[in-house]
Amino acid sequence: MEQLLKDLRYGFRILLKSPGFAGCAVLALALGIGANTAIFSVVDAVLLRPIPYPEADRLALLSSGPQGQRSPSALPDYREWRDQNHVFEGLGGFYYGDFNLSGQNQDPERVQGAFTTTNLFSVLGVTPAMGRSFLSEEEQFGRHRVVLLSYGLWQRRYAADPGIVGQTITLGGEAHTVVGVMPRDMPFLDNTPRVELWRPISFAPGDNMDSRNNHFVVLIGRLKHGVTVEQAQAEVSAIAANIRAAFPGNDGLEGSVALLSEQLVGDVRTELLVLLGAVGFVLLVACVNVANLLLARAASREKELAVRASLGASRARLIRQLVLESVPLGLSGGGAGLLLATWGVDLLELTLPPTLPRYNAIGINSNVLLFTLGLSLLTITIFGLVPAFQATKRDVRDALSDGGRSMTTGRRSSRLRSILVAAELALALVLLIGAGLMAKSFLNLRNVDAGFNPENVLTMRIPLPDAKYAVPVNANSPTPPALTFFEQLLQRVQALPGVESAGVSTVLPLGAGLGWGKYFSIEGRPTPASIAQVPSVRFVLISEEYLRAMGIPVHKGRAFTEHDTADSQPVAIINETIARRFFPDEDPLGKTIWMGAPEILFPPEAQTPENRFVRRTIVGVVADVKGSTLDKATNAEVLVPYRQYNREGWTNTLMLAVRTSGTPQGSLAAIRDVVRDLDREQPVTTVATMDERLSRALSAPRFSTILLGLFALIGLVLAAVGIFGVMSYVVTQRTHEIGIRMALGASRGAVLALVVGQGIRLTLVGLGIGLAASVALTRLMASLLFGVSATDPMTFALISALLAVVALMACYLPARRATKVDPMVALRYE
Repeated sequence: MEQLLKDLRYGFRILLKSPGFAGCAVLALALGIGANTAIFSVVDAVLLRPIPYPEADRLALLSSGPQGQRSPSALPDYREWRDQNHVFEGLGGFYYGDFNLSGQNQDPERVQGAFTTTNLFSVLGVTPAMGRSFLSEEEQFGRHRVVLLSYGLWQRRYAADPGIVGQTITLGGEAHTVVGVMPRDMPFLDNTPRVELWRPISFAPGDNMDSRNNHFVVLIGRLKHGVTVEQAQAEVSAIAANIRAAFPGNDGLEGSVALLSEQLVGDVRTELLVLLGAVGFVLLVACVNVANLLLARAASREKELAVRASLGASRARLIRQLVLESVPLGLSGGGAGLLLATWGVDLLELTLPPTLPRYNAIGINSNVLLFTLGLSLLTITIFGLVPAFQATKRDVRDALSDGGRSMTTGRRSSRLRSILVAAELALALVLLIGAGLMAKSFLNLRNVDAGFNPENVLTMRIPLPDAKYAVPVNANSPTPPALTFFEQLLQRVQALPGVESAGVSTVLPLGAGLGWGKYFSIEGRPTPASIAQVPSVRFVLISEEYLRAMGIPVHKGRAFTEHDTADSQPVAIINETIARRFFPDEDPLGKTIWMGAPEILFPPEAQTPENRFVRRTIVGVVADVKGSTLDKATNAEVLVPYRQYNREGWTNTLMLAVRTSGTPQGSLAAIRDVVRDLDREQPVTTVATMDERLSRALSAPRFSTILLGLFALIGLVLAAVGIFGVMSYVVTQRTHEIGIRMALGASRGAVLALVVGQGIRLTLVGLGIGLAASVALTRLMASLLFGVSATDPMTFALISALLAVVALMACYLPARRATKVDPMVALRYE
């Protein structure tokens, strides 16, 4: 141990004597280790650490659709699975919803919430920090007006009032009793969206939402001890078969079980693993650079090592000393890397896409610290052993001789350094090609025609509570209060200065709002063999000015007008996807459609009031508008005037879109004033411009592209420094030879070609290895690419040319220095 400490102290002294060398090496390692640590902190939070619920490995997601899909379920199907299964300790469900929260002498606000079965928190293994959870009888309609608050909402809005349990708050115009407060920092699944209160799922008897025709509940079960996912899948599938047999019209019900942790991560796993692999390549490039630096330093210590060997030091003893001398370097690089990672995590927090699951906090914890320590020790081994083995191969007598230089040893050392540089270039090429593919994919996404004009469009949600603005289902009822509200709102907003047009819709492009999925039938077409073959479309309600406000072009026919009312002929507009799919060789204008399956296929128990099957005439065809993401195919979509839909369900879903002549945010205050004049308790929420929504839709690919580009740039710089260092070393080693050549008449051009030629050979070898590796490795990121092949020839060629130019520039500078050697000085060089 004493000898070990002596070697470590000697290593520190050697490091302090060469501040330039130490600074370069520590900086290279800090970049590699810091980047790896920062990305690992994200991987640890999302992929490695379990969901923060007790025994989270037993939580499973039950979907109504086939395996691999996160399909919500209908409430009656949920009850069948809950009551008939023998594989779950408990099975609960939820769906997201938001509430108008008012009262307490505070401004109204829209709060993100969730409706849950009363047993869901028992299934998750969570108990309230204050009060109690829901009772089973509170799923009964009329007893459902109870609420659980998040810890954050309790502190923010109610000033952490210890007497909040038992108090009454107002949600959607109705009084609710607070029965509990959930624990601090308790995540609700992936925390996207961030839920602040919970209410029991409950519907009035006969409500269509509590039917097998509406799938909206996400089901979560806790597997019994010893039960596997495969066993649960078998029983769930058997119960689904019984449901299909007992209730015609459920042909699409299959039932699939998957671990909740796997379903929450989804496609993010591939993205994070690609980033972790890329940053690992950066560390390898850094290690190669440091190994080359150590090789150069070891070459200058040949006589010292020879003296030690002549005095009896074994080769193993010398190797141990050289490796231990690298320990201070590695630990210094690890410490600096940890500091960089701390800053890097803060930057990552600001740039992480909103789609990333965030159920665990991202930061520097014990797992990350252990990872950094292990990474530092690994790099010590990688960059310390290679130079140590190389330096101790030298013949002692030759090293102690006056001549001091061995051509054999020089060639061997030079060969190793060349191999390392070729590897460095290959690693950099893989990084650059990966970044190039992501950049091209991102540009393709940015250039996608989203189907609308996002410039100067302000959007917001104005959710009217059902209790206050209920829509009567009776056709003879007076004008619904919600319709009156929005008619007055649009009239006043359109009269505001700077407003060009304003409209409302139940769904906006790129995922905001709520679009219902409905069956789709065409008058005069053959009846499908079963309900499973009836196509479904997205059903959207809009006002007549919405298309103009959003900048969605009408390709055929007309837009809606103020004459399309509840008393006029029911009409509809379809998008190009429906026109191409269902009317490929005919004009769809004038055709009759309805939202529903042919009545002959619809069982009586699933039928709803007559207006569900209202026949509508197609009056227009509009451009395809991207739904939730830019990289997915456009949904088949039917647009209907919101004046012609007098069923419940849309009052709290309408989104307002306002096109302005100037900066959109400049009109926000005036719009809020209009809403406040119409209803002082009505909040305005989800405010964003369409440019912001478009940017948000690009956030995930932008995040990956920026990080991969940054890692590739670091790799490129390190590779350029590496080949520059090797060629500089070559010029130094061959100064005597260059002097002889020039004394014998060699021109400066010949000397330049000699040195650059050696660099070209190294570059070609590195490019060849890198191209082969890239062809194999870029296939792993194919799922992240859009509109570009993982082996895109143009990207491969351009990136290879870029790296070749950088490498040649790095070779040219030492070569140019070689041409300036004075032959007389060089002939005396030793």
